[in-house]
Amino acid sequence: MFIAAALRDSNQTYDPLYKPRSFHITGKTYFLNGDCLFAYFLIGIAVFLIYVAITAKITDSTPHWQVFTALSLVALMMGALAYYLLYLNINYWRHTKDTTLSFDPGHKTVTVHTPEQKYVIREGDIEQVDLVSNFHTKLYYGYFTVKLKGGNELILTDNMPGTGAFFQYFRNTPHYYRHYQRFPIIK
Repeated sequence: MFIAAALRDSNQTYDPLYKPRSFHITGKTYFLNGDCLFAYFLIGIAVFLIYVAITAKITDSTPHWQVFTALSLVALMMGALAYYLLYLNINYWRHTKDTTLSFDPGHKTVTVHTPEQKYVIREGDIEQVDLVSNFHTKLYYGYFTVKLKGGNELILTDNMPGTGAFFQYFRNTPHYYRHYQRFPIIK
């Protein structure tokens, strides 16, 4: 399974360099990724811990309020992490849904269809790229603000398929800046 995922990711990154390809993601695929599944799991465990804390039969040696408090605090931490993950995924989904990346290696162009506008980007059209991310190795979230020479701005999230290929196309971007945010929320 790991090998299949690695090949899929490799094809998403390098295939568009040699043959025309388009990338689009559905809500079902987006919200069934690893981070969301982990958040759903944490919510389930938190609800179970609250249920156990309320209905547990405790022996006389440990007061009920201590068990209730300990289990509730663990459930609260799990719920807070799940909320963080789901909030970021929903925030990023607003900028990922209905967005299609189409690659044309013959003309060396990328067409980005967003709900607001259609962008046709060629070599030299990108003025600056800003990466805003939390730089966390396990729960990485980040988005790219691509500033075009015409004054337009385009936001690409790291959860969008084809983003890696987009930056393979435009490796020689003159200005590439990284910004750290603990909570990289797209405004």
